[in-house]
Amino acid sequence: MLKKATTAVLIALTLGLFSCSGNETVSDLLKENHLIYGTWNLKAVESTQKISLIDGDEVTELPDQIVVYENINITMEFKTDKTVETKGTTDIKTLDEDGSTIITLLNQAILGTQNWDFDDEENIIIQGADGLPELMIIDKLTETELEVTSNKVQEINNGYFTQKVEANAHMKLERQ
Repeated sequence: MLKKATTAVLIALTLGLFSCSGNETVSDLLKENHLIYGTWNLKAVESTQKISLIDGDEVTELPDQIVVYENINITMEFKTDKTVETKGTTDIKTLDEDGSTIITLLNQAILGTQNWDFDDEENIIIQGADGLPELMIIDKLTETELEVTSNKVQEINNGYFTQKVEANAHMKLERQ
């Protein structure tokens, strides 16, 4: 009889530990304690960009470009309130297809707070500066390392023509 009572108590405790309050699922509870939360130091960014200039029916394709960040001093803090605060400075170098420097922008300030959430596959969706969602695919996530890939298409109209940028970026971060 004592064995049955002990077993019943253990089952009740186990169910209590893993049960969810309200409408939470086990997935929701795991997300509350997700490894993503906290402050990360940006260590590397490399992006390939394809740029098209669109003027009515005329489309001009520019040569592909590579954008790299150097002298990076940027942090990203993923908060449980589903905001991410990004701040710091970096040098941004744009290269042509052959690796020759087109332009280098020194000591560029990066500052902003954006909303974010998980998608169904636990990748990150960030509300972009343009108001559109940006998917960041988590390639690697450990206690100390985070690597994400982002593919984004953005169109900017300056009143004369539209600039369409298709960017594929890879970022490496380390926990602070």
